[in-house]
Amino acid sequence: MFVKSKDYEKFLIKVRVNIGKELGLENENEAFIELKEIPTLETMNLKEMTSKSEKELIQYFKNMLPMIIVDHNLYVSENIKMSNEEVVEIVFEKNTLATKVIGDYLQNAFFTSAPKKGEKSKA
Repeated sequence: MFVKSKDYEKFLIKVRVNIGKELGLENENEAFIELKEIPTLETMNLKEMTSKSEKELIQYFKNMLPMIIVDHNLYVSENIKMSNEEVVEIVFEKNTLATKVIGDYLQNAFFTSAPKKGEKSKA
């Protein structure tokens, strides 16, 4: 039996993208962004964007990104976590960072199936 209040988070694919080195940290896993699977219609739109110009794909992904961030460890100060919109601004300030987030997400979200009970999602 599927109970949305307890099972919903388990059926969506989540992709953790480690970005520490791109942010100037010593280790890649010191900073991360975790992204959830996008809804079906958005998936179709994203697939269409991959056949268009790189600029259109990047703009589409930038607009969608705040809605699919489920967790991150990026902070404005020691105690204040960045909003999803602030995270997106940081990601798109640096080409290599944006490329890594988009590439890792596309690779893992579209070529991974939802984890089975007891398994963690692939990232």
